Amino acid sequence: MVELETSFCSQHWSGRATACTQFDDVAAFSERLSRFAESLDGEVTFTAGRENTPIGFLRLRFQVVSRTGRIRCHLQLATSAATEHRAEEVWRS
Repeated sequence: MVELETSFCSQHWSGRATACTQFDDVAAFSERLSRFAESLDGEVTFTAGRENTPIGFLRLRFQVVSRTGRIRCHLQLATSAATEHRAEEVWRS
């Protein structure tokens, strides 16, 4: 079992989450992410844990967003958090 921790801050928003997963799941995601980076095609997702459980939850989704190969990483720290904004808030830097 591996415990992962992620945190982020963007302007006035910030978040932090931990989640447990199997080492084999991390290794498999590493392989998929490597193939994605070479091909710059489609998207690749990694989910660890399960929300509302002691093992935590986090999800990373990488996708190509332009013809020039720009990549976006969508970080999800919860699936049912209350918010007055849309479910997937998008920020550009």
